[in-house]
Amino acid sequence: MGKKTIISIVGVILALAIIAGVGLVYKEKQEKAETTEQSSVTIEKETIQTTTQPTTQRPSVELKSDLVKKYKSIELIRASWGDSKGEVGLSEKIPEAGGPYGPESFDVDEKGNIYLLDTRNMRVIKYDQNGKYLYSFSFTGGATQDILVKDNLLYILNLTNFGILTYKTTGEFVNRHRLPNQAIQLHARKGPIVGIDFDNANNLMLETANQKFYRLTGEGIEYAYQGKKDRNREVYYLVRKLNNREGVIEILRSDESELKTIKFSAPPSGLGSLDIIGTDNFGMIYLKMELTWPKSGYIVNKYDSGGVLISTIDLLQPLKQIPFYTPISPYRDIRVNEKGDIYMLYTTQNHVGIMKYVLDNEADEM
Repeated sequence: MGKKTIISIVGVILALAIIAGVGLVYKEKQEKAETTEQSSVTIEKETIQTTTQPTTQRPSVELKSDLVKKYKSIELIRASWGDSKGEVGLSEKIPEAGGPYGPESFDVDEKGNIYLLDTRNMRVIKYDQNGKYLYSFSFTGGATQDILVKDNLLYILNLTNFGILTYKTTGEFVNRHRLPNQAIQLHARKGPIVGIDFDNANNLMLETANQKFYRLTGEGIEYAYQGKKDRNREVYYLVRKLNNREGVIEILRSDESELKTIKFSAPPSGLGSLDIIGTDNFGMIYLKMELTWPKSGYIVNKYDSGGVLISTIDLLQPLKQIPFYTPISPYRDIRVNEKGDIYMLYTTQNHVGIMKYVLDNEADEM
């Protein structure tokens, strides 16, 4: 083979090697570019996931920061245990709950006057809107469970003798309405009866623990509706737990068909008892929730009529430094008035109190 031929072959081989090398470099650059592009896309996706993940994990009702309204607490009443003027009775009997207990119910009239049902001393104590003691008057008939004020009249539920006592807010006795046998059977078999209320037509109602309301008639009682009624509209609010951490408020029409649902949760705590306290004149809905382990307590969630969470009020926050009867919770009863002010009755080792929760701007004016 001649030298020229060998040189030609070597040249061809070198040319092919160069072409292959160029192709390899191009391929590496292309793969690097693709890898960079893929990395860029991956990072972008991770960034999107990081920013959107909280939204997917939020409860169905979101707390919108531009709508959050904060409340302040005002201690209206602090009364010592006893049976003298200005004191409130404490029973030393140990109930199933595990300790001594005091009054279980109260109510507030349209002027802000407070009527405390002092069951142990069998009397009603009246305070003015600022918590100043005014007077008290006695009633007869044994242990009582609930008190309701309407149109300058007080209605006291007495399940010991199965009757409703009526007094003027000034203390004069009006009458005693004995509950019919149907109500007694209801309490024993389907109840228990836990309270009294009025419907929008001013009929006196009996409320049971399963959120059902029965109308008192001349002949007996009749089932009326289920769920807490709205203050101004013909809709009703029924609350129930879905599981240990989630629940739902069902907004029902008068025929009990579903109008809307509001889902809620209580992370990181579990849910205990639930209760619709009521509504105000602005259509706001107030839900009381008992929280269990790991963070126990009581809160009130305030929703607008569309289901948006407006406020969350920690009822026990103002009482953190006060000793309670253990394991008894200090919470006893709660009310909301037409303006949206919240009142809570609580008991401690040394006294009974009523706390009022108002919006910040209202608290600043007081």
